[in-house]
Amino acid sequence: MILAFVGLLLQQAIAAPDTLSAFDSPATQALVERAIREGAQIPLELRDYRAEARTQLHLSFKADSGVVGELPISVDEFAGEVRWERSGRMRHWLRGHRLRLAAPAPYTVGTAVEDSWLIPHLYGSTIEVLRTSLGAASTRNRSARAIHPFSERGLLHYRYTAGDTIRIRTGSGTVTLVPITVEPLHPTDDARALLVAGSFGIDVERAAVARARFGFVEPSRGLRLVETGAFFELENALVQNRFWLPYRQRRELQATSLLAGGGAVARFVTSFSNYELNTGWIPRDDVRSALIRGIIPGDSAFRGWNAPVGTGAAEYDVTD
Repeated sequence: MILAFVGLLLQQAIAAPDTLSAFDSPATQALVERAIREGAQIPLELRDYRAEARTQLHLSFKADSGVVGELPISVDEFAGEVRWERSGRMRHWLRGHRLRLAAPAPYTVGTAVEDSWLIPHLYGSTIEVLRTSLGAASTRNRSARAIHPFSERGLLHYRYTAGDTIRIRTGSGTVTLVPITVEPLHPTDDARALLVAGSFGIDVERAAVARARFGFVEPSRGLRLVETGAFFELENALVQNRFWLPYRQRRELQATSLLAGGGAVARFVTSFSNYELNTGWIPRDDVRSALIRGIIPGDSAFRGWNAPVGTGAAEYDVTD
């Protein structure tokens, strides 16, 4: 369902004439240009942050059938913290790890992954993530940096269509969001110009991205026996009534066999809490992003997380 949605948007872009307008209306154009002008850059008042991060990592098998749902293989749960500072450096510490297996196994996706799966914010001119390919034997991650739809370069690559206004309640009041569907204006074979397709919720008052649901649109690589895809659902919280920072992130990796049907699904669901802003934290090195395993024996890292391992796994499905 997720990959089909992204594929449909790409097909529409390929079929579109060169004269296709980038906006469905003048009102959409005004909002997008305002978001680029006012909300694309990291606010000057935000220098760094620290937050607690809790992740459930589900690995399952999806049969090529509409009858059987996902078959769980393993669930990893991590408790830890994330620190970020405005030059782009991020550190993701894992303090606690527990797991549930459907059958004995020497390792899980959680024990093999080497880089952080978190996206620290949705400000800036690019969307950068570290991705793990399920279709490869190696678990080594690679960086992907897509052109942000709400950046100056985005105007050259995307079409924007506004949806119905929605209102959400926050701790400080009601926020008005306009969902904007984004799709590539034209296909690209330039690996340096990676694009996305999906929906972005724009905070009308602050002209900033509050939430997003998208997948990457990659250049064609010819005939493949395994089709892979990455999907992201990012929900932000309005911290101190000023900054849209991560609240819940869902990152889904899918690998589907084009010959046998069915495939594997790895789903990272992370919740963020207890933000501390502008702490003065400065990393000791220039590494942009690092996942640091500092597992504490026992269950102390999971204090307050009392649900059994895997609780809530059925809340998400590859078809939603």
